[in-house]
Amino acid sequence: MVEHATENRGVGSSILPLGTRPDGCAQSVPSPGGGGAQRDERSDGWEGGLNTGPSDDVVPVRLALAAARTAPNQPGRRSALVLEHGSLEVRYYAPRGADPQTPHTRDELYVIASGRGSFARGDERVPFEPGDALFVAAGVDHRFEDFSDDFGTWVIFYGPEGGESPSR
Repeated sequence: MVEHATENRGVGSSILPLGTRPDGCAQSVPSPGGGGAQRDERSDGWEGGLNTGPSDDVVPVRLALAAARTAPNQPGRRSALVLEHGSLEVRYYAPRGADPQTPHTRDELYVIASGRGSFARGDERVPFEPGDALFVAAGVDHRFEDFSDDFGTWVIFYGPEGGESPSR
């Protein structure tokens, strides 16, 4: 994959100069001849920024959990936008106390980053722990319940409004 870019979007939509991370460390930068990205040996593998929007040319290779945990929630939202690319939207969600969410208009997948608890989807209830993936079709009532104080999850929205057709 060839990267072409003049800037990266960082946490909170601030624009960072190419080659700069929010923590000041180096990242991939375009080669002088325009032949794609060259890895800076000081980099730890973090490439691209959080909150990459559709107007950006660079899509990050790695979405760092530590950066997602400190990313601010978008105004009017209960989660932080980490990445947008086509119909894909990746967020980080870490409610405290109770989970007040309502059904969403797109299919979603949760990947539990930390914590334990129960997940309710319609009439179903299942326990969850770090590493578990939980699917919810568009329009289905769901919520996290009885979760630990350290609970946090990646939220992955994808596909069209109204969700995708069920597979056979």
